[in-house]
Amino acid sequence: MYPTAIFEFLDVIPIPALAAEMTGDDNSFNHPRFLNAAFLAQIGYTLDEIPDIERWFEVAYPDPVMRAQVRQEWYQAIHESLAQGRQIAETSALIQCKSGQQRWFVVTAQVRPESMPNMHIVTFRDIHDLKMLSDENHFLSHTDQLTHVSNRRAGQQRLEAEHARFTQAAVPFALIMCDVDHFKSINDQMGHVCGDYVLRKIAETLHMHAGNLDEVVRWGGDEFLLVVPATGVEEAAALAEQLRMAVQSLNCSWEGQTFSPTLSVGCAVSAPGQSVVALLKTVDAALYAAKQQGRNAVCF
Repeated sequence: MYPTAIFEFLDVIPIPALAAEMTGDDNSFNHPRFLNAAFLAQIGYTLDEIPDIERWFEVAYPDPVMRAQVRQEWYQAIHESLAQGRQIAETSALIQCKSGQQRWFVVTAQVRPESMPNMHIVTFRDIHDLKMLSDENHFLSHTDQLTHVSNRRAGQQRLEAEHARFTQAAVPFALIMCDVDHFKSINDQMGHVCGDYVLRKIAETLHMHAGNLDEVVRWGGDEFLLVVPATGVEEAAALAEQLRMAVQSLNCSWEGQTFSPTLSVGCAVSAPGQSVVALLKTVDAALYAAKQQGRNAVCF
C-alpha cells in the first residue's frame, strides 16, 4: 500500500517529481509508482512509458554515448552520497522530454529514505534557461569576438592547465606562436575591415588544421597561439609547418585584389623546471628568429 498522502503532497508542488519503489539494493529508483502533475506537464512521460529505470534511461537519454555517461555520473553521485553519509544524491543532466525537446534539469533523489526504505522521491529542477545563460556568458568571456577562437584569457587558463599536467605527469606540450607577416601593410593599404577579414580567414584555417584537443588562441593583435597537448618537438614542428603552408595557400579576395597572407611561426616544447613565463619567452624568441630569417618561416 502506497502512502497516498505523500502522493497528494507531491502532486501540488510545481517541480517535477516521482515516487519510485525499490526492488533492488543499488539505491536507484527502479519502478516509478507515481508521477506528479508537474512531471507530466514538463517532462511528459507516463508510468506506462517508464515502467522501470532502464526504460527511463532509454527515453530520457536516447543517444547511447550520452546515456552511458549520465548513468555513470548518476551512480557515481549515489556512491559518493552514501560514502559521505548524505541523505540525497544530485546531478545535472540534459533530459529529452516526451515532446522531443531537450532541457537541463538538476536531478535529486533520496538515497537514505529512513521513513520509507522501499520508496524514493526523485525531483527534477528545470535549470535550462539558467544553463543556457551561463554557457553564453562563458562563451562570451572566453571567445575572441572577431575570430571566434579562444581569447587570451581562455588561452592563459589552458596554458596553465597544460603546464600543471606536465609538472605532475611529465606529459610534454607545445606552444606554436604565429604572427601575420606585414599585417600593418594590409591595414594601411586595404583598410582595417580587410585586416579583420584576413584575421578571420587565418583563424578559420588554424582551427581547421589544428587537432581536436589543441587550443587556438588569438593572443593579441595579429598574433595567434596554439596550445598543443601531449606533443614533442617533431610533432610540433610538423604541425607548425602544416599551418604555415595552409595559410600561405589561402586566396584572400578584397575589392578586386587577390593575395595570400603568410605567417612567421615560433615553436617551443615544455621543459622540466621551466615556468609558464619562461616558456612564453622561449616561443617569443623563436617567433622573432622566424621574422629575422625573412618571415614566412618556422623556427624553434
